[in-house]
Amino acid sequence: MAESENFYQNIFTSLVDGVFVISKDLKIIKVNQGAEEIFERSRNSLEGEHLAKLFPNQTNITEKAYQSITTEIPYHNVEGIGYRKSGNESFPTNLTFSPLIKSGHKVTTGIILVKDISLLKELQENSQQTEQLSTLCILTAGMAHEIRNPLSGIRASAQLL
Repeated sequence: MAESENFYQNIFTSLVDGVFVISKDLKIIKVNQGAEEIFERSRNSLEGEHLAKLFPNQTNITEKAYQSITTEIPYHNVEGIGYRKSGNESFPTNLTFSPLIKSGHKVTTGIILVKDISLLKELQENSQQTEQLSTLCILTAGMAHEIRNPLSGIRASAQLL
């Protein structure tokens, strides 16, 4: 049993994405190292903190967390804005909420998987800018072609005169 528990503890610790175990009152019970790194806070400062302090003014997140525990329904791909240690720096997140079902099949806690999607959002913005520039180039080339055609006709007529 101890070997199995150690195995699962190693998985929990090794995950790159943040993991919170939360109570029914939405306080963080346990965090992994990934969560510490994402939020730039120590385990001690995160544990005992209410979920709303990490995701302020986002009732959809606290509601989904509570619902996942009370209704035992998981929620996937919930986007939110997390706040790092300073409270000033925000970052986009993708969250998955799951009920933590214990051996007695009674759910009193939940699990939140937190992914920092800052890089993904940045790449999407760059892709949009590139696409807009590409569209502008095509439009400019078309306009140049449309201007050049009548000018060629005018030049040919002028040469005949």
